[in-house]
Formats: sequence, C-alpha cells, structure tokens
Amino acid sequence: MWPSDIVYLQTIFSIVFYVFGIGAAIVAFASLRANRQNQREANARRAYLDYARLGIEYPEFAFPRHLEINLEKQTIKESRLEFERYEWFISILLGTVRFFLESTSRKGMWRKMMILQLAYHWEYLDKYRNEKEYLKQWALELKSEFNEAIALGKRLYPPNRTT
Repeated sequence: MWPSDIVYLQTIFSIVFYVFGIGAAIVAFASLRANRQNQREANARRAYLDYARLGIEYPEFAFPRHLEINLEKQTIKESRLEFERYEWFISILLGTVRFFLESTSRKGMWRKMMILQLAYHWEYLDKYRNEKEYLKQWALELKSEFNEAIALGKRLYPPNRTT
C-alpha cells in the first residue's frame, strides 16, 4: 500500500464518519421532536380528562341546558354567586380548549370535541364575548373556534328559555 492510498482511505473514512455523525444528529433531533410532541399530546389528554372530571362534578355547568340561567341578570337560580361559579367553569373550559388546541393538531376529532364543549355554552359566549374582558381576550385567541361553536350551538341547542 502506498502512502497516497493511505491518505485516500483516511479521507474516505473521515467522510463516512462525518456522514454518519450528521445522520445520527438528524435522527436524535427527530427523536427529540417526536418525544416533545408526544409529551404535549399526553399533557393535553390529561388536561381534557381533568376537565371531564370537573364536568362530572358539576354537570349542570358542563352542559348548562338545564340551568335556570338568566344571562341578562347574570344569575343562576336567582344567585349571582352561582353565575360567577359558572364563569369560572367557563374560564377553565377555555384554558383547556386553548391548551389542547395548542398541544395537538388543530384538525381532526379532538378539535371537534373542543368545539362541541364550547357549543354547549354558545349563548353565554355569544352574549358576552365582546363585553367581558376575559372573554374579549379569549375571543382573540380562539376567534374561529368561538364562531364555529356558536354556530354549532345555535343549530344543536336552540334557546329554550328567556336569557
């Protein structure tokens, strides 16, 4: 073997080594990215399950069709405090929706589930999204989801009481 052959082989091995190194770095990056996305989706599912537990604990707030709610007076069963509790429930729902949509694809079945959760509250969202400060902020973040949920809610759950 001549010295020039050794230099040639060293050059080939160096190139192969660098190619494998770059390939390993790409694989590591892709793995980290996939792991991060899986973690976010797992956290989103956990947040949804926490919200679902809250809905079991307060079913009248989760699906307010049977509440004696008066949106004009901002009362539930003539109670202002109950209405405020409902608004805190809505805040939790909106945080869950935002977190879920941010952590998962904004398409598909889970997005539809989030829209449906909002649709249960369409009357409240429709009435106050341009009045209450916290809803104004959420409406900026979730404008298309609000619009879609309100339209769906009007179609599926027409008003059945004086609000």
